[in-house]
Amino acid sequence: MEEGRPRVVTFVADVATLLMWKTQEKIPENSLESFKRAMEKGYAIEIDIHITKDDKVVIFHDDSLKRMCGEDRLIEDMTLEEISKYTLSDTSCKIPTLDD
Repeated sequence: MEEGRPRVVTFVADVATLLMWKTQEKIPENSLESFKRAMEKGYAIEIDIHITKDDKVVIFHDDSLKRMCGEDRLIEDMTLEEISKYTLSDTSCKIPTLDD
C-alpha cells in the first residue's frame, strides 16, 4: 500500500436508499442481499469501499466493524480472511468484496 493513498472511496449514485434494515425485512446495509433488494425495487445503490491489510477491496460503510459486527477493529488492520469470519448485524450476511 502506497503512503498517502486513500483507504476509503465512496461511489454515490443519484439516490442512495439502502435502509432495508429499518423495514421488517431486517436486511443489513452493504450486504449482497440489500443490493439485490434495492435493484428489485428500482433503487440506486451507494457503496463505500475499504482496502484491507492484504490489499483486498471490501464493501463496508464504517472504518471499523464495531457498529455492524460488534468487534472494535479497523478494516485496514485486518486481512480479508479475518474479515470473512464476521457477519452483519447478527444475520447470516457476510461483508462482501467488490468481486462478489
